[in-house]
Amino acid sequence: MLLTRLLRAAGGCTVRDSSARTAALAQPAAAPDALAVSRQLGGWLGVDALLEQTPFILGQALQAEAKLRGAPTATQAQWRQTLAARTQPTALRERMARQLAQALDAPVLQQAAAVLDAPLARRARYFDLAMAQPGAGLGFQAFRLESKNQPATAARRQLIKAIVDSNGDTLLLAQWQTTLSAEVERVAGGQAPVQRLQEDAVRERMRFLSPRAEEYALYAYRYLTDAELQTYLDQLRSAEVQQVLEVCRRNLAQALSD
Repeated sequence: MLLTRLLRAAGGCTVRDSSARTAALAQPAAAPDALAVSRQLGGWLGVDALLEQTPFILGQALQAEAKLRGAPTATQAQWRQTLAARTQPTALRERMARQLAQALDAPVLQQAAAVLDAPLARRARYFDLAMAQPGAGLGFQAFRLESKNQPATAARRQLIKAIVDSNGDTLLLAQWQTTLSAEVERVAGGQAPVQRLQEDAVRERMRFLSPRAEEYALYAYRYLTDAELQTYLDQLRSAEVQQVLEVCRRNLAQALSD
């Protein structure tokens, strides 16, 4: 997915927010096959890449909260230490995979994996990964300049927007930024966050991220025809893939719950 590029673009998006938390209910152990597929889906849908960026996103949230409260660097370090045990990327990835395996039946997970393992979906992931390679930024800037003279058609832009809306990247990123910021606020202020404010913060971040994600996707998928983009969109919109994305979003919202 395009998360690495999106995270760089989101550097100034520091919405202060809060959230309510619900204690996670105990779930039966996931079957090994479902867990293996869930781990695979986490990689393909960019959840693993997002969780790997947790230290960076947390650092942004800590800086924003410290600036708001006029807190010194030492206090900011104490907040980070308080959150350290619950924000380890490896542990978060495993927790998310297990929760996904427990939340959905194995046939749903397997069908989502089959859709995302189709040749066109694999090709799209290759283009996504290329966006994080050295030189991609320069290529993107050159593409933007060229696009001023030869802009994408309205139909292609509409397809790209629909793909960005369906692939979950911006929503998952906005949700995780919001969850981490809310937890920093709780640690710093000692008060339970408010659910409504958290939802407002997710929407605000989405407004910031979505247009940028669309520009990146126009560049990343520049070698795909409109017909291929439509096919890829249909794959992303499959009921099983969307079920997986919704579970991931809900789990991110509660990933730091006790």
